[in-house]
Amino acid sequence: MYRWPGEGASDLRDGLTPREVVEALYAPETLRLDNRVPAQEPTFMAVYAPTDDQRLIVVVCTRTSRSEPWTISGARDAGMNERQMWRKYTS
Repeated sequence: MYRWPGEGASDLRDGLTPREVVEALYAPETLRLDNRVPAQEPTFMAVYAPTDDQRLIVVVCTRTSRSEPWTISGARDAGMNERQMWRKYTS
């Protein structure tokens, strides 16, 4: 369902590790907020989810067609507005 780009985990910010990114991507659905666009055939997805250490992060993934797995483009710590949105939709 997910893959790293050919060059590997290259755009991880705020000291994130590849392991933390994978933890967030596979967090329980009740703790994840996925934002996919466009709605019919999504090619962009932002996942807001906690790591195993409860660090809320945003993982950005892209793909060119529905038949291919999501490619992890980057990840960073969630900002204040993103934290508020995550709390609102996962509570």
